Amino acid sequence: MHFTIKDVHDNWKIITVCFIVAIVFIIFWKREPNDRCVLSEAYPSHGPGCNIKCSNGYEYSSLTFYNVTTNWPSELVTNMYKATNILEKYGKPVSIATKNQHSWLHVTLHYYCCYSKQELVRIEQFLDNYKWTTQEIVFDRMICAISHVDKISIVLMADAKSQYNLLKLATDIENEMKTKMNIPIRISRSKLQKIHMTLGVVSRTTFPAWTAVKVRNKEIPPNTWHNQTIFLTKPPIR
Repeated sequence: MHFTIKDVHDNWKIITVCFIVAIVFIIFWKREPNDRCVLSEAYPSHGPGCNIKCSNGYEYSSLTFYNVTTNWPSELVTNMYKATNILEKYGKPVSIATKNQHSWLHVTLHYYCCYSKQELVRIEQFLDNYKWTTQEIVFDRMICAISHVDKISIVLMADAKSQYNLLKLATDIENEMKTKMNIPIRISRSKLQKIHMTLGVVSRTTFPAWTAVKVRNKEIPPNTWHNQTIFLTKPPIR
């Protein structure tokens, strides 16, 4: 059998293409699909925690426990920084809470979706006079939640007991706002993303969020994020 230079050249082209295809297959076969991330109740997020787009003249707001109202336990903060380091091994996040002073570690009790400025003033007046009682929160495990068309949120979820108590509190506040102030509730808190602390936001298409979360939950197992119950003694702020 006689081989020409052209035959050899063509064979090398075929071998090269097959090699590239094999490498791509191995990379994507080993990568966990981001479709395993849960679909956030806030999807598709248009404002903080809200899945509806506001008309002109209407705004988003929230009621949040920040570090100025809550002393997060040192072991929780340490583990969130550890989680940040793990996350950054897989790529560059779109945003990261531990490196953002404006939106550092926080927990949102309520999202107010699409209210006028006048309504938000009345909501604030109501909240200023609301009699707060100490609440408890315990964090459980980290998950990835598809929150935008092209973004995934990496969040630390509160445990079942905390979810029940804090969402019940949010519902009680809603009911009082309606009966005492005649303020409508655009979307009930129970229909939005559950109580959580956001670590960061990553690209849905280029960042292996599911894999990163799986590794984090292995290195920082569920129910080991902090040793003691966290007491929310001060009211959240809007």
